[in-house]
Amino acid sequence: MVLAAAALLAASKARGGDTPAVTTGAESQESQPRALADAGAPPPPEATDGIAEVVIRGKAVKYRPDDQTSATGLSMPLIDTPQAISVITSSMLDVVGAQSIYSATDLIPGVNRDGVGFGFERILMRGINNAFERLNGVELDSLNYTIDGFALDRTEVVRGPATALYGVTGSFGGEINSVLKRPTQDTHLQVGFETGTFDKAIYSADLSGAIPGTGGALTGRIVDKYEGYKPEVDLDIHNRKEMLLGSLSWEFSPTTSATFWEYYADRHIDPFDGGALFLEPNGQLALPPASIDPERFYFSLPSQSREHTQLNVSVLELLHSFDNDWHLKSETVYSNYKQQISYFYPFGPFGAYGNAPNNISIYTYDITRHNEDITTDLSLGGDFDWLGRKQSFFAALEGVEALEPSNFTLLNSQFTGTANAFQGGEGVYANGTPWVPVDRNDLGIRQIQLTNVRNVKASFQLLLHPLDRVSLLLGALVHRGKETDVVPIASAKVLNPPESQRIEFTKFVKRAGLVYDLIDSRGDIDGIKGYFNYSEGFQPQTIVNKEGQAQPFPQNMKQYELGVKGEFLNHAVGGSLAVYHYNITNVPAGDTPIGQFGAFGTTVADGEQKAIGFEGEVTGELLPGWNLSANYAYSDIYVANPAYTFTSDVANVPKHKGGVFTSYEFLQGPLRGLRLGADTVISSQYPLVQGLVNVQHWGQLDANGYTRVDLNLSYRIFGDKAQGLELYTNVHNLFDRRVLYSKEGTPEFAIQFSDLRAVNVGLRYRM
Repeated sequence: MVLAAAALLAASKARGGDTPAVTTGAESQESQPRALADAGAPPPPEATDGIAEVVIRGKAVKYRPDDQTSATGLSMPLIDTPQAISVITSSMLDVVGAQSIYSATDLIPGVNRDGVGFGFERILMRGINNAFERLNGVELDSLNYTIDGFALDRTEVVRGPATALYGVTGSFGGEINSVLKRPTQDTHLQVGFETGTFDKAIYSADLSGAIPGTGGALTGRIVDKYEGYKPEVDLDIHNRKEMLLGSLSWEFSPTTSATFWEYYADRHIDPFDGGALFLEPNGQLALPPASIDPERFYFSLPSQSREHTQLNVSVLELLHSFDNDWHLKSETVYSNYKQQISYFYPFGPFGAYGNAPNNISIYTYDITRHNEDITTDLSLGGDFDWLGRKQSFFAALEGVEALEPSNFTLLNSQFTGTANAFQGGEGVYANGTPWVPVDRNDLGIRQIQLTNVRNVKASFQLLLHPLDRVSLLLGALVHRGKETDVVPIASAKVLNPPESQRIEFTKFVKRAGLVYDLIDSRGDIDGIKGYFNYSEGFQPQTIVNKEGQAQPFPQNMKQYELGVKGEFLNHAVGGSLAVYHYNITNVPAGDTPIGQFGAFGTTVADGEQKAIGFEGEVTGELLPGWNLSANYAYSDIYVANPAYTFTSDVANVPKHKGGVFTSYEFLQGPLRGLRLGADTVISSQYPLVQGLVNVQHWGQLDANGYTRVDLNLSYRIFGDKAQGLELYTNVHNLFDRRVLYSKEGTPEFAIQFSDLRAVNVGLRYRM
């Protein structure tokens, strides 16, 4: 943040120091040269083609837009939203070379990657796993299958609970709302190709425009992408992902329109999980030794390690604006998720459970999942006059229902042999014999769980302006939910009758936010506002105690957040600071019992998760062509339980983490079209073991902190910002620093090297 402050000061001097801005209202989105020209001021001397270039480059080209809807339901400027929120645009993903929001978490304070593998891309928000993603504001139960960034216009990341808007099944840590690309009136075409390290090959195309013969009333868009690559291992493994997005929009009248999206994603990959931590003879945990090559930290058999996942989402949106400018929106979302995973699974730590030092047990692991849901959302929002001032409201009613019970099927695990840590990727067991394939047909079923879900939610948000300089956001939600779980097979035994349990609840949650205008427009300060936010959260859960009895122990959350937001340099730069504290009750003390691989169960839920954190970010265009995104987060997050004399920090969450992402594009002269960029991410050490049961049994171990440096470069061979041919390259982890994640927070498995050095080059053509 010190660097960001220095950059703002330098930019202020470069833009003219304390010269007051003369723009107001709608002109606030434009820079001073454009505003003066619109006001009829005489042009600068030498009115040649260079004048037009000055106007273009003077416009604030920002990494993020000004408004949001994910935090409140209301379309509000970021500075007016009483909650921490970051917006990642598709252009920002292009600059840093990210394929999805999972790859772009370093751009957001308080958001961390929690590891990949086992078919998941896990994201932690304020120390809490984000279980669901939202698509166009509607919950998508896709089991952490992140929507491809090329299909998105932007991603809005709300930090902290938005339960009073989305319902009690939302994430305590925040919400990730992916906004799909819409059809455009103007004809638009983008095609691209990228190749690089780990046999990467990406083909992409995006075509949009008005349908001929419809007078512009009907527009369409088709977005397609194919990605082939290896996991970050030096083995003959080939993964592929495909994505297709089609959309049509019909404008019935100036006030009524309908848009339909069809999103399809298919992937065939190795569910690469890495390995495990090491157990030294003295009983202490240890990191993988430096002599182990991260590209060989693989303990499976490629022919026996596969995952096939399909995600199909259909979205129908109807919009209508009334004469009083109130807006009615109806949205129906159908989602179908299918997944099958089969692979050999390392179970450790290395040297544990009677294995020789550096040896680990290998088991089979096979599951299938299938979810099919439909969600219908109806909302109304707008402005109204009260007490002589303009006020705003947003009301929504949403229903979610499983069209058929979701199916989770687990096959029996089979011990296949023992592997050595220094023979990873060689396809041999510790005794030198080759890996032996397993006939899955002979394994039998260990567990089947069928889950049926029905939810109805009604929410109301009210934005009031009771006094000058003061706005008040009030929100409330009533959620009626029912979930029924049926288990016909458990522990490889057919249950007659099947085991069944039902969770039913009716919950009322609320929130309140206050925003106060601290400083109005003054010099290069366009406005600074302070805010306070109180939010509640609720999560139903059923816990199986040590006696095997299922008990309802819903989790409850309360969060307090205090912050400051500002906009500077004629709205070209935005920044925020936030301090938060939350407490979650009824947190389980542990999960899978130690030594019972593949078992399900936990201990009673009488624990708490507490957090105190600070987050800051600055994003925008400091000077024409110079963009900066800087963030920092301090996170003190831990789990406590009265039955334990110690606490457990959340795995993969460092106490301190920050990043600076910057790029400069030459806008004129012989280097015009050249953009140079660099990213630096700095993280303090962070724990790899999570959960009181795990820490008590194994002890704690921290991953080393790291400093990662990325470089990016692009050159626009011809054309302008909106069109032309662009050549680009990205160098990720220039100095090849070691970065470890513990996906499950346990030393027994899923310890993975990540962010290995990679170099990618590509071509992108727009017209």
